[in-house]
Amino acid sequence: GMSGAASIADMHARYPDLLLVVLSGSEQLADVNGAINHGARGYIPKSEPPAVMLAAIKLVLNGGVYLPHLKGQEELAARSKLIKLTSRQMDVLKCLALGEPNKLIARKLDISEGTVKTHVDAIMNILSARNRTQAVLLAQQLGLVE
Repeated sequence: GMSGAASIADMHARYPDLLLVVLSGSEQLADVNGAINHGARGYIPKSEPPAVMLAAIKLVLNGGVYLPHLKGQEELAARSKLIKLTSRQMDVLKCLALGEPNKLIARKLDISEGTVKTHVDAIMNILSARNRTQAVLLAQQLGLVE
């Protein structure tokens, strides 16, 4: 008797360590957004080829987040809005994308190395990335950084 997003939120609340992936006939951005914001780690449209579905599931099992390919720059920009980073986290993420170590990021942004580490940990958590490299790759896919 629950809607899709409510079902996801309920399942996520009951089993927070469960990796939820939505397989749906809908390709509407609002549905993708609702699923991810309520705890799903992936959203796979049924129109995707089996190889893409399998790759998406493997990505989620390896700690990533799968979002379907959306068409057009407007939709790409909308995808990036699914991920909520503070402006300071974005500054740190841009430095990570340049391959800069924590010490250099701290100097560049005039913050402590401990604060950089806190931001890096938060970025990896928000992006569901295991490490800095995976966080940067996902951010690049989402169009958050170049």
